[in-house]
Amino acid sequence: PLEELAPPPPHFVGSCDASKLGMGGVWLPTSLYPSATPYVWRAPFPLPVQHSLVSNSNPAGTINNSELELAGAIAHDAVIACHVPYRPLSTLAGTDNTPALSWLQRGAITTTGPTAAMLHLHARLRRAQRFRSTFCSVPGIDNSLADFASRSFHLSDDDFLAAFSARFPSQPTWQLLHLPTALSSKLTSVLQRQTQPEVLLLPEHDPLVTFGKSGPPTALTSVPTPSCWPT
Repeated sequence: PLEELAPPPPHFVGSCDASKLGMGGVWLPTSLYPSATPYVWRAPFPLPVQHSLVSNSNPAGTINNSELELAGAIAHDAVIACHVPYRPLSTLAGTDNTPALSWLQRGAITTTGPTAAMLHLHARLRRAQRFRSTFCSVPGIDNSLADFASRSFHLSDDDFLAAFSARFPSQPTWQLLHLPTALSSKLTSVLQRQTQPEVLLLPEHDPLVTFGKSGPPTALTSVPTPSCWPT
């Protein structure tokens, strides 16, 4: 569709980041969205994923930093899509990882493995959620909000939200969102190469697609809060 080639103005803008410890990000509503509440989210990586990260001290690792950043970007989209009951939804988000940005902009890769599987999952989520997302580059030094969210797992949710609000005050106040557990598990399994190769599915056969017929492409309408992954 033409709207995919020239995405409409976003309802939310934000940024995301990932570290060895986990991933996180922020979403800020624009004037096109009916609520002014800003959102922050975070999700830790399980220890097996952390221990598999390639580094100077672990050259035999099986997961690289850009794959973690891609997982964080897909989770970033999923968090807002799963919690905002309006469709169609359009977003613009920044990432400070060049390979992840390139993969997201192309939407595909010529090799198999975790990157291809995550991009396939991202495409299914966007189709199922009537969700148009665009990513752009943001310098790491300017990505401080998402960086803090992706590295703060020594704090409880309440302490994290208090610390985040003190560092980055906002009115209305920040609301903490959570990545759906089933989707977090899916991303973890993909990173660890524990999933079967994905198969192409027509929309009517895809368990992610739970909506009926799409409404007018420019109408932002309330819908039941969608499920991002079948339980």
